[in-house]
This record gives sequence, structure tokens and C-alpha cells, in this order.
Amino acid sequence: MDQTREELLRAWMSLSAYIRGNRLLRELSMNEMLVCNLLYRRQEEGGPPVTATELCARTQLLKSQVNHILTAMESRGLIERARSQADRRVVHIHLLERALPLYRREHETVLDILEEIRSTLGEERTRQLTALMDEAVAAVNLHQKQRR
Repeated sequence: MDQTREELLRAWMSLSAYIRGNRLLRELSMNEMLVCNLLYRRQEEGGPPVTATELCARTQLLKSQVNHILTAMESRGLIERARSQADRRVVHIHLLERALPLYRREHETVLDILEEIRSTLGEERTRQLTALMDEAVAAVNLHQKQRR
């Protein structure tokens, strides 16, 4: 069991270091990409506007980090923040139309990287990897909830 945990830790640290150490995206940081992805998907689904509180929960980032990311994205003209008409304390965040080409380019870059993984592993093993990653995220979330 200890060897398995050590091997898992090695693989996790190796992947984390690679992602952190190699700028995989050209025009967005990884955190900006996370935010864009959430905003884009919500807007495509026609769902309710996203708030900073929701971004914190969905990205697992601190409020100060999300605020810093949003300020940078707003200054670049990628998003806008607007107060809710129903509750002036709530701020809705919208991905601007001019951000879409940038987001789509970066999204394609990520998909190209994932295609390399898929072509190496094959379709079935990629599905298995995806399922295992989903299970791992659920296990980590459960562990975090139990620690609170």
C-alpha cells in the first residue's frame, strides 16, 4: 500500500510540475482559462450569470485569487462585472464577445494536448483514465469535507 501511494504521489507531482512549469497556454494563464471555461459554458447553456463566489467554489481558488484574476481579465477587456438588479450586493461576471476568439484558440491548444494523450493511450484507456480522474477528484473532495 505504501509503495502504491508513493507511486501515485510521484505521478501526481510529476504531472503537477509539468503543468506548472510549462506554459501550455499562450495568451491566458491556467487560472484565467479555468474562469473563461466556466463563464463560456454557462453562457452557452443559457444558465444564470456566474458570481465570484461561484467561481471560488468551482475553481477551488481563494476569493483574493479570483478577484486578482478577474481584475486582470477585466483590464484586458475579456470580462465585465455587473451588479445584479435583484440584489445590488451580488456581482455577475460575463465573458465578453471579444474574448471568445482568444478563449477558443486556447481551448483548441488544450484539446490538442489531450489528443496526444488520447492517441497514445487509445480510446478505451482514455475513457478509463477520465473515469479514474473523476473518481480521484470525488475522493479528494470527500476527504476535504471530512477534514472540515
